[in-house]
Amino acid sequence: MKIKFSILYLVSLALLSGCTGSPNEAALSSTSKPQSTAKVQPSPFGIPTQPASSAPENETVTEQPEVNDAETVLKEYADAFIEKRFDDLKPLIYPNNFNITADELVQRIKENDFKKSISYSEYMITSITDYDETHKMAKLLVKPSDGSTALEDTVGLVFSDNSWKVDLALIVRTESNVVNISSNNNEVTVTKVTKVTKLNGYEFNIEYKNNLSDNRLVIGWMNNSFALLKTEKGQLTEQLRKANVGPQATGSVIATFITQEKASVKNLIIQGVHIADSNNLPVPGEDKFDINIPLQ
Repeated sequence: MKIKFSILYLVSLALLSGCTGSPNEAALSSTSKPQSTAKVQPSPFGIPTQPASSAPENETVTEQPEVNDAETVLKEYADAFIEKRFDDLKPLIYPNNFNITADELVQRIKENDFKKSISYSEYMITSITDYDETHKMAKLLVKPSDGSTALEDTVGLVFSDNSWKVDLALIVRTESNVVNISSNNNEVTVTKVTKVTKLNGYEFNIEYKNNLSDNRLVIGWMNNSFALLKTEKGQLTEQLRKANVGPQATGSVIATFITQEKASVKNLIIQGVHIADSNNLPVPGEDKFDINIPLQ
C-alpha cells in the first residue's frame, strides 16, 4: 500500500496570514503571529496561526457522543487538499478561530495554493494525541511532488456540532482580562492581557500604556528583551521582537511559547524594557526594567 505524506500545516499558515495579516504560510496547521519570535515551519496545508488579539474568546466546543472518527476526517481533508478538491474541504474544517466562514476559509486556501504553485503527492499521519475530550493534535509528514524532502506538519482536530473537524489555528480557548498592573516606578501600566491556550503552547497579547510624559518605551532593543512564562512545572523563555510606544500612548506586544506540556500558568515577565528618546534610542543613565504580570 502506498504511504501518504501530508501537507496540512503549510496551508493553515497562509490562510491566517490572509485573515489577520500575520506572517505565516500554506493550508492546514499553524505557528506564527505578529511580533512573535516563535519559529514557523512551512506548512503544506497552511494558514498562519491566529493572533491572540483577534482570536474568538471563550469559544464553546460541544461535548457530544462521537459520530465520526477524527482520523477519518483528517484523511478526507488531506486527500481533498492534495487532489485540489478545495470545495470538498468546507464540511471538514473548523473556521471559528479565524472569525470567518468555512466558505471564506476555503477561498483563502485556494488563493494561497494559487500563489504558492506547489503540489504535494503523499502524506503520512504519524500521530494523533488527545488534548482533552474535544481537542486532538495530529502530526504528519508531507511530501512535495517535486521529490524534495518531506515537511513536518501539525494540525488540530476539534469536536464541534457532533462531529470532528480540522482546526488550522490549533486554538483551544481564548481568555481576556482587563487589568491594572504597573511597573515598579510606574513607567508603564498593563491594561489588558489576552491569553490563548493552544494545542502546542500559549500566546499572550499584552496591552499597555506608557505613563511617561516625555520619553518613549522600547521593548527589544538590541534583541535583548525576553518574555518569561512561569508555570507549575517550570519556566519557558522566548525572545521578543522590537516594539515601541510614544509618551502617554498605548501599545501591545505578543509573547508566544511553544510547548507540548499542559500546565497552569503563574505569571509572565517582560524583561528588558528601555526608556528611550524620540529616536527610540535608550536614554543614558536610565536602567532597563521588567514588567511582572500575575496570571492567577
